Amino acid sequence: MWCGHKSGKRAALLAVIFSLGLTACGSREKEKESRLSGTVYVPKFTELKLAAEGLSAGCADSRNIYLAANANEAVPADSAAANYVSFLYRIPLEGGEAVKLEQYQPVPLPEGTEGNVSIQELSVGTEDTLWVTENVYSYTFRLPEGFNEETDDKWQYQSDIQETVIRRQLDATGKELKRVDISGLAQKLDVDTVYSTAFDRDGNIYAVTEKKIFALDPGLQVLFTVEGKDMTGALTPLGDGTLGMICSSYNEETQTSDNVLKTIDPKKKALGAEYPMPLNAYGIQPGRGAYQFYYQNGDTVYGCKAGAKEGEKLFSWVDSDINQDDINFCFPLEDYRIEVRDYSQLNTGDDNAAGIARLNMDMMAGNGPDILDMGALPIRQYGAKGLLEDLWPFIKKDKEIGREKLMEKVFEAAQQDGKLFQIFENFGIQTVAGAWAG
Repeated sequence: MWCGHKSGKRAALLAVIFSLGLTACGSREKEKESRLSGTVYVPKFTELKLAAEGLSAGCADSRNIYLAANANEAVPADSAAANYVSFLYRIPLEGGEAVKLEQYQPVPLPEGTEGNVSIQELSVGTEDTLWVTENVYSYTFRLPEGFNEETDDKWQYQSDIQETVIRRQLDATGKELKRVDISGLAQKLDVDTVYSTAFDRDGNIYAVTEKKIFALDPGLQVLFTVEGKDMTGALTPLGDGTLGMICSSYNEETQTSDNVLKTIDPKKKALGAEYPMPLNAYGIQPGRGAYQFYYQNGDTVYGCKAGAKEGEKLFSWVDSDINQDDINFCFPLEDYRIEVRDYSQLNTGDDNAAGIARLNMDMMAGNGPDILDMGALPIRQYGAKGLLEDLWPFIKKDKEIGREKLMEKVFEAAQQDGKLFQIFENFGIQTVAGAWAG
């Protein structure tokens, strides 16, 4: 698995990781492999030497990674705001330095205005092209006569604020091939609201509205529309060129929830295959190779093949020594593996207690986890049944901590029959205060 390590938005990096299809994964040394259970993806961290302060978007094809980066450049002293600029980089998957697409120039601001242009989305097109979606935010200042820049606030007189969204196709050097202004889609489609937009490889635009999903060509001509129940979420391109959306519903009669990924088939101009999804699934990303799409459920990443009824577990971020919140090492252990099991992933719309039922079965059979997060578990029931270990002897033997270094009364309050079955890093005390009446 390729992974970047650079300050910026995590979402851009995760999108790139998924789009690579998990193709470059390593493994631990052979003498240690016997200790591992199942497949373990070992991350490779590559520092990206980019002249930028952050990342805003990313995508990949079979040969390259493309990243949208940004930075604040030096500006004249009389400018109202920092000069926020964007760049595009191409990084070969086989290795090598990041190459800046020198021909890329952000959409210019309207004449006589100030503001900034930011890249919202980046996707691979056909024939070695890129599609970039840019948000243009511009404004002017109507300063009163006698305005004193040293004592008055210029921003109180900001006016003529405009925000436009431009979709452009670029060649391999970053040079513009075509553009379209996709601002004001709701008005163009004669609907109240456009909830979200998505794009396919041909540059077609999909606009999600309250009652319909509109498919438009790059010139904003309507190709077709589809209608479906509960389809107001975000569309994501899938591995075969179709688009998918997670749709959630609740059955009042049975009081059960349902999660389904519905697809749109551009060739058939209609709804396509449907995929049952876990209740907590999120983060849909386009698939590669055998997989139609990837998704996350808790800490785990799954891959789903075309026509499959459920996804295949690919890896856990923590199992792979990665903390998904900051793309950093979480448990850098050489001799052992920490395997995280999220039993809540077993919950379904029909049975939201399936996870804890399975945990109880595993514990009664002696196959339970070594460490439990007791936040939502019946600790006193487990303790009474002898399923939990007393932690006091471990604390007593610890040379760095020891019982005498703890706020002992707090932990004694958490005891059960003199045994300590849980530890915690903080605690709170609730009190009530009032006026003295005596």
